[in-house]
Amino acid sequence: FFFFFFFFFFFLDNAYKFILYKSWPWGISHWLLDRGKSGFNKKT
Repeated sequence: FFFFFFFFFFFLDNAYKFILYKSWPWGISHWLLDRGKSGFNKKT
């Protein structure tokens, strides 16, 4: 049950972010910035 809830929450969070970034122009820049931070953290 907990695993299912976690999976559903993860999917819902991704769907929310996808819709948010697709709907608002500033969301794209925020997404790029977030991806840049993730890549920087992985390299270091």
